[in-house]
Amino acid sequence: MTASHQSTSTDGSESCKTMAGGQGVKFNKFNVALGAIKARVFYSVDNRIDNRKCVTLYAKDFGHTLRKILGSAYENKTDRQSDYFDQGKAVLFESHPLYAAARARAETV
Repeated sequence: MTASHQSTSTDGSESCKTMAGGQGVKFNKFNVALGAIKARVFYSVDNRIDNRKCVTLYAKDFGHTLRKILGSAYENKTDRQSDYFDQGKAVLFESHPLYAAARARAETV
């Protein structure tokens, strides 16, 4: 079972934390974090042509930091020329254990 909650830190920034498999993934306004690992992202909700409900997290930086946090949900189907515009993304569907927390954050951004 996945538990999630929203909290406000002392600096006023809100975050959505999810405990999945003993690991805490934190969905912040501008990044996703797992412990000390942070990946800068921007969120998109329900952007698929097939109308499946989903949250898409687009990586803002190069590297595979988002893959380290979200694992198999991450994909990067770009080459060197298009990497300038698209660094990779993770698509979380309703069946994914982190979907509810990601959706809650994406709807507040």
